[in-house]
Amino acid sequence: MVIFNLIFKILTTAAYLAGLLGLLGVLLWSAVRTLRAGWQYCQQLHQVPCHRCAYFTGDYRLKCTVRPCAALTKDAVDCLDYAPKSPTALPVQLPAKRPQRRATQGLLMR
Repeated sequence: MVIFNLIFKILTTAAYLAGLLGLLGVLLWSAVRTLRAGWQYCQQLHQVPCHRCAYFTGDYRLKCTVRPCAALTKDAVDCLDYAPKSPTALPVQLPAKRPQRRATQGLLMR
């Protein structure tokens, strides 16, 4: 009888531990998935050209004089009314990855 009680305690402890590890795994997976989705959303918003547009006012009450509801949102990425502030203010494509800096870059060589 004592052996059965000991085995029962070991099995219940192992079940609790497996449940806690499973819950921790699900929480970590959910956090990583949420962070990845947030990062992708931020990269989409970096493609919005509103701040380089001639119709963008910069005022929080009326951001755009042509399409105020779409200003600074995902809908403004392919805006048909986009007009650059100056001829040199063409939309800039962000690089896919930043180049890695070497340790000697920036140090003066003699």
